[in-house]
Amino acid sequence: MHPLKAPEPDVMPSMGYPTSMVNLIRNYIAYVSYKVLDNGHSSPSFTPKRGLRQGDLLSPYLFILGVDVLSGLLNQEAHMKRIHIIYIVKKALVITHLFFADDNLLFTRANY
Repeated sequence: MHPLKAPEPDVMPSMGYPTSMVNLIRNYIAYVSYKVLDNGHSSPSFTPKRGLRQGDLLSPYLFILGVDVLSGLLNQEAHMKRIHIIYIVKKALVITHLFFADDNLLFTRANY
């Protein structure tokens, strides 16, 4: 049985996570399998066809890592003036995006 192909863990090492932790998470994603209990009887093991599922204990943390990277990329693009930013008032913070829980709001200007 072949494990699922996990993506290369480039983000976490660049954020300073130790290799042992990156490998632990990678193994958790790549080698996951499930069993179903039905009236006290266990089914044979089966592997999912795609990575993590909603409800997996690791999902929220990996989502936070992904959003943190996306936020950094958006800030970098705004700083280099490759995307437009929103000014609420003069001399205030500018907004390119807002993240809350699993909601993402991106603010930009549409060109027609």
